[in-house]
Amino acid sequence: MSQNEILLESGTNEVEILEFLLGDQSFGLNVAKVTSIEIFEEHRRTSLPAVPPGLMGTFMFRKETIPLLEMSTVLQIDNNVKSERPLVISVEFNNFILGLYVDGVNRIHRMAWDDFEPLDTTFGGDNNSILGSIHIDDREILILDIESVSTRYFTHLSMEKFSDDVVSDEKTIARLRSTKRLVVAEDSTMIRHQIVTILKTAGYSNLHDFDNGQKAFDYLTSQGEPASDHVDMMILDIEMPAMDGLTLCRKFKRELGGTTTPVVMFSSLINEQMAMKCREVGADGWITKPEIGELVKSVDEKLGIVTKE
Repeated sequence: MSQNEILLESGTNEVEILEFLLGDQSFGLNVAKVTSIEIFEEHRRTSLPAVPPGLMGTFMFRKETIPLLEMSTVLQIDNNVKSERPLVISVEFNNFILGLYVDGVNRIHRMAWDDFEPLDTTFGGDNNSILGSIHIDDREILILDIESVSTRYFTHLSMEKFSDDVVSDEKTIARLRSTKRLVVAEDSTMIRHQIVTILKTAGYSNLHDFDNGQKAFDYLTSQGEPASDHVDMMILDIEMPAMDGLTLCRKFKRELGGTTTPVVMFSSLINEQMAMKCREVGADGWITKPEIGELVKSVDEKLGIVTKE
């Protein structure tokens, strides 16, 4: 089997990273979020008044305008090496398209998630822009958390707010939710905190959360088999270091006896192709971030908990 065929399979714990440049520093993006790379043309940009530093205005992209971020400013990079031919990388996630103004693009790297080194939490924070790094040849590539970056500029992408109908005051529903055992795996500190807070507010208090798929897998393994005896539902991100969500779902269903336990993928990468990959590994549902209201409703539905109309 060729390497290309391996990449087409689901749950191989591999990812492709696009390496882009800001000055002499390399950064990385998941190729699955990249829709195009093109030369920046000033006449396609429209400036906007009273915008925060780093937001260059809008950029004409396929007959539509999208926000354009100047990434050196966004990431607070002291960039004294300005490119003569800057590029715009357009990325799409959460049904949102964004342009990234960068100095250049190097190449695409295929890597395993266990080659990824998460950011030391001592240096991180809830709004940190960097997830971690990978080492290629003699250089370090910092992996960008584009979702955290975006929520700082575009509040409608934040998962902080959710509709009042998500939280029910009925004691019966709260009691039912509290009896369910949930496992959450999400590597972004900010997003994981939001997911856990909202689920617990809704009444799902019996919850274990992990910052990568390998830690969640180790926990599940330690509980014994079958896994369905110890967990009632899994909520997994797709992009995670050490072990990604697709691999974790496949192992959970096929190796740990979790065939009867629902697994929902909660990710910014959900599209028709990714939904097919979710089906292939046995996932029972998938939701695009930041539809947090839909997440709680999906958990209720999969666990047979009925909420008020």
